[in-house]
Amino acid sequence: MATKNEKGFSPHGLILPLVLLVVFWILALVLWASTGVVFYIFNFGYIGTSLGIGIGLYELLPRRKKPIGRRVAQFLVGFYMIGFLGFVGFENMQIEGFFFAFLGGYFAGAVIHYLIAKIAGTPLLHRGWCAWACWTAMVLDLLPFKRSRGRLHGRWEWLRYAHFGLSLGIVLLFWFALAYRPRMDWPGMAWTTLPWLITGNLLYYATGIILAFALRDNRAFCKYVCPIAFFLKIGSRFSLLKIKGEPEKCTDCGTCALACPMDIRIGDYVKEGHRVLSSECILCLTCTNSCPENILRVSWGLDVGWKEHLYKVGERPGAPGLRVIVSPNPSRETVHFSCAIPGPGPLSLSIYDPAGRLVWQSDSWCQGPGSQAFSWEPGDASPGVYLYLVRSGQKTARGRIVIK
Repeated sequence: MATKNEKGFSPHGLILPLVLLVVFWILALVLWASTGVVFYIFNFGYIGTSLGIGIGLYELLPRRKKPIGRRVAQFLVGFYMIGFLGFVGFENMQIEGFFFAFLGGYFAGAVIHYLIAKIAGTPLLHRGWCAWACWTAMVLDLLPFKRSRGRLHGRWEWLRYAHFGLSLGIVLLFWFALAYRPRMDWPGMAWTTLPWLITGNLLYYATGIILAFALRDNRAFCKYVCPIAFFLKIGSRFSLLKIKGEPEKCTDCGTCALACPMDIRIGDYVKEGHRVLSSECILCLTCTNSCPENILRVSWGLDVGWKEHLYKVGERPGAPGLRVIVSPNPSRETVHFSCAIPGPGPLSLSIYDPAGRLVWQSDSWCQGPGSQAFSWEPGDASPGVYLYLVRSGQKTARGRIVIK
């Protein structure tokens, strides 16, 4: 018998990959018929088929193996975009390539790519590009830090807008001050495209990997540095495709938010009766796959998102009114838990080792709403990732502690 959080196959799950497949093939045929360029059939047909295969696999595979579908789509599209179009077709698919082509009035590959995937496509498909096709994330998602500790406080997120401005400024400097023009003839294309393509990608990968290890977060580059968010966050607020939950069935366990690589408090949107309106959502479907109640799904609809419910470093999402702040984390010394309690009643903190064995527990009684502190001495606990579970009446909050 399937467990509660096992997701069986439903034919409805194949609607989205089939829609994408049809849309991309229609686009391919329309562009070919209007321009006579046969390459459009291959280009958009390949991308649409790759996405259809990846999302289709995601729907067909059992719960634990669903992420394989997204990896397949990432590699099929990512290697094609950077490998074939970039190093074989000499198309600079970096943001600087888009700026140069736009200034020169070239209907180049970068212009088509940005207009469809990152500007015009976001009101329809949200930021799905980031999860299913980005060649930078294709590599970063292979790193070991799949669960974030939360967003950094302060102005870190403004770095991506500074990066956008820097990239645009460099292009404008080359174009107007240095009278630089990318060559569109062969072999001039190779000499003017490859240096930008190679340098840009090496910088992206190096920065992304360094940030991932420094912040223990695979998607740190996407959250703080990636300049493409400038385009993506605008259209995604109006996206027809968003995650939807069932408020009456939500238990406020916080599992979906803990699994979210972009640190979105998904349960907050669900309990408010809204779809996930955050412009940080990349439609990776990790939340739909991790929800123990199976109440999250992709949906079509009309709404506009302005609220950003994100959790910060040191916080952990849980039930409304039950919040837990853990510090320091990671730690080798005493770990302190500060719990905001929604009401009177029993309160307990349990800590489990990586194998799921209970290693420590403390119980208390709260006279009313307020705060309660716990302290745990790891002692000779082995280094690794430990789980904590806080219970206050019927409400729970859970998270991870890294013991160094």
